[in-house]
Amino acid sequence: LMTSINLPRVKSVVDEYIIAFLNSSGGSIFWGICDDTTVKSIPLCTAQKDDIRKSIISKLRAVEPQIDPTKVVITFHNVAKSENGYVVEVNVPKSNSDGLFFNSSGNTWVRLNGCKQKLQGLALQDYIINRVRSGN
Repeated sequence: LMTSINLPRVKSVVDEYIIAFLNSSGGSIFWGICDDTTVKSIPLCTAQKDDIRKSIISKLRAVEPQIDPTKVVITFHNVAKSENGYVVEVNVPKSNSDGLFFNSSGNTWVRLNGCKQKLQGLALQDYIINRVRSGN
């Protein structure tokens, strides 16, 4: 769950969350719901929803190895009693890949204890070794 509803920020970090979910067990990312489950709807017009979809699909194209973009489902949940207010859900499937996914800069993330965690250096090496040893 995310507390940030800043649209430029959503578009700039969505690939990190998608990669973290791909490298873990899949799941949904929600923008417009706080960590305490309070709904803070995001006011969106049709053009903004289209812009978010295009941004997410563009980010998906840069994920390595490439994934089928139709497997990531973007849903705009209308919030009751709000005018054009939405919660944005990005559902990421569990990956069948044994390897990790990276962005175009070679960075990777995983979900640990419900949080997105960047892996690099020795932490990345340890994660890969443990993943291989455990068969996950």
